[in-house]
Amino acid sequence: MSMTYDDFSERLKHADEWTIRGLNYCIVVRRHNVEPSGGDGPHRWCVYAYVYPMHRLFPAMHQESRTGLRPYASMPLHGGCTLRRVHMGTFAVESIQVGADYNHLYDTAYTWMETREEATPVFRDAFNLWNHFHEEIEE
Repeated sequence: MSMTYDDFSERLKHADEWTIRGLNYCIVVRRHNVEPSGGDGPHRWCVYAYVYPMHRLFPAMHQESRTGLRPYASMPLHGGCTLRRVHMGTFAVESIQVGADYNHLYDTAYTWMETREEATPVFRDAFNLWNHFHEEIEE
């Protein structure tokens, strides 16, 4: 059975996203809302990096399972890398997404941060991740 427009509108989930692009990568800070529960607030923050094939770290990230290397261990991600997703194109990997969320043990304070200003620690982590992947543009 199909839903009504009002039902559809009610079920849509809102998210805010901030993005900055570098040479062969980009950093994304995302905030979405959930129902508060168990003392946690409604806000969920995440920081992601999308790394593209021409980036110097891409080969190690792509070959991790074959080489045993752990390129994620050195990434400045809150609580470590808790997300790794490979984005496929028609014939090859187009990007690798890595990131972390701010909803683990002792992260309750983050769930009450609603604005970018309140979530400055999240954006500082994104800045550190930016610097981790930064590559100078050769002229």
